[in-house]
Amino acid sequence: MKRLKTYSRYTSITILLSLLCFYAYADEQVIQVSAHASINAKPDVLIADLYISETNKSVSAAKKIVDIKSKKVIERLKNLGLKDADISSYQIEVYPKSERDRQTGDYVQVGFTVSRKFHIIVRDFADIDAVLDSAVKLGVNRIGRVDAQISDSETLYLKALEQALRNAQEKANRLAKVADKKVTEVLSIQESAGQPIHRVRESAMLMSDTVSEPGSKEVTAQITVIYKLE
Repeated sequence: MKRLKTYSRYTSITILLSLLCFYAYADEQVIQVSAHASINAKPDVLIADLYISETNKSVSAAKKIVDIKSKKVIERLKNLGLKDADISSYQIEVYPKSERDRQTGDYVQVGFTVSRKFHIIVRDFADIDAVLDSAVKLGVNRIGRVDAQISDSETLYLKALEQALRNAQEKANRLAKVADKKVTEVLSIQESAGQPIHRVRESAMLMSDTVSEPGSKEVTAQITVIYKLE
């Protein structure tokens, strides 16, 4: 019942906004069109999350071991060409470690686990295998998702946004011509997404002992435009 009430409230808001839009252009002839544009680009950086975790009865003892391993990992990453700005290692988590007692069946706390997260950016795809291999050897015990990304996606998004507007203009002109009308001016432009949308076209990454290859991605912009007609 609560979900139904929430849905009804959102529906009412949507209807109200539609009525407001209708009344705003009640004295004008308008046309509303939606359009999108995509730019295909090859990812140029790899983003990865690495984790070093250690369990001990003492938090300070566990953290000390994690810090020692972290220092070695950071030194190795820099030797492999990663810049300071491409290595983030400030995030630390501490949580209790429990094990089940075989006699009672209850869970008993046996210590604490300290975990440090590394967020790294690898700008040379040829280095990713060496980076991951070295990190594991030096104490990294978990590797999160390795994702291929476009470093300058915002610039590509703005270009796609411009093309989406041109596509909307062309669509509006075509529809207006069929209706024996003419598009005169833009009354409203609304983005359907406030940030770049990356759509994977191929596998993001192919891993083997010697090579990792990125796929390609699309940066897509979507807009809705209201034009005045005469």
